[in-house]
Amino acid sequence: MRPNLVRSLVATAISAAFVGCAIPRDHHTFSVHGPGLEENPFLSSDELLAAGLVSESMKYGGKGRLFEAETRLRKAQYLDAKNDRIAFNLAVVLGQGGSQDEAIELLQRLRRELGDQPYILVAMADIFNGQGDRERARELLKEAFLLYRGAANDGQAATIARSISNLAFAQGLEQEALCYSWEALTLAPTGAQLGAHTGLLVGLNMFADAQAYASQRIQQSPGLGASVQVHYALSLARIGQGDIPGALREIEIAQDLLAENPEVGPEVNAVWYLLKTESPSQDDTEATLGRLEQCHGDAWRLQAKPTYSLVRWPSTLRDRLAKVSEPT
Repeated sequence: MRPNLVRSLVATAISAAFVGCAIPRDHHTFSVHGPGLEENPFLSSDELLAAGLVSESMKYGGKGRLFEAETRLRKAQYLDAKNDRIAFNLAVVLGQGGSQDEAIELLQRLRRELGDQPYILVAMADIFNGQGDRERARELLKEAFLLYRGAANDGQAATIARSISNLAFAQGLEQEALCYSWEALTLAPTGAQLGAHTGLLVGLNMFADAQAYASQRIQQSPGLGASVQVHYALSLARIGQGDIPGALREIEIAQDLLAENPEVGPEVNAVWYLLKTESPSQDDTEATLGRLEQCHGDAWRLQAKPTYSLVRWPSTLRDRLAKVSEPT
């Protein structure tokens, strides 16, 4: 498992309000002139070039072309060596591109210079987790969590708490996983967080508790019921209890809500396929049969390349997935 902790480059934004006319001061700096204003340099040519290179690197990074992103960030760093944001972006790209030792060295330097900034801690945690050092990753995330919570940044604190919960669950630390999952849901009581918490209860084989808890929260806050993650988790909870018709109803609701979070589409469709093939109906329409064929492909691909979420599936469902044959 590799939580999505740092997956986008942080932009270096540069803006200037021009009063009157901006003209070159010399070959290296630009100046602002205006009535009653003294001449003040605002940005060097090297810094402008570096900003352009950072912008280019973001475009390449967004396309997964990490070598091109790294090359431009190295040039930008040469032109603007004291720019901490460029150094951070370079560390992120290096970490994603496999140069993890250099990335950690850069991040540790930034930490010494800037102190414990949560975004630096999260980036370091992401790299350590990628190296399999989940213990160190978890401890860094806990530090970042405290900083975000102390700054009353509940949204970021909830995101980090969810990552800590995921890591703790992967390490078999059930109580810690539950504790941080509850923190995440308390700080951000959204459908996504309720679905994640319910899914954790399912992963701990607490099927009845998962169903009762999610149902109670939806009754208290009906808006939470419009979440694909919640109904996906409720379907898994019912499967764990052997309630196949109820599980099928829940996963069909989740399918109807996929526009909210299409990323979970393959998993939701795979669950629907496994349930439908377990309980075939003579009344299935041609459209349903076509949908079964499409979802068969999703189930097969999920079997070939499992996601982290599968560790929270009831064992009976994982067993059925393992028996899916390749589509003809």
